[in-house]
Amino acid sequence: LHDDLNADNIWNKFKEYECSTPVLGALAFWFNADEEAYHVAICLDEEFCITPDSGGSATITLDDAITQNAFVKVRRINHRTSQPKFVNLFVI
Repeated sequence: LHDDLNADNIWNKFKEYECSTPVLGALAFWFNADEEAYHVAICLDEEFCITPDSGGSATITLDDAITQNAFVKVRRINHRTSQPKFVNLFVI
């Protein structure tokens, strides 16, 4: 896998397209205390997103995902304790 395909690098590549509210297809990014993006999801609307859940960066293969109970899930955008920032790539 490519080391540059992480949430923070994707945020830095597209942050100029930040938008204030989620829309269908927008990316939602969550940040740590150092203001580095650590998680990204795809917005389905203003309330829900589709997101990988559990496993973390150690989940590389299907076997890893099964062992770590890691799945792609539909979740509320506010399912994490911090508020995300949004990027709308459809304005490019």
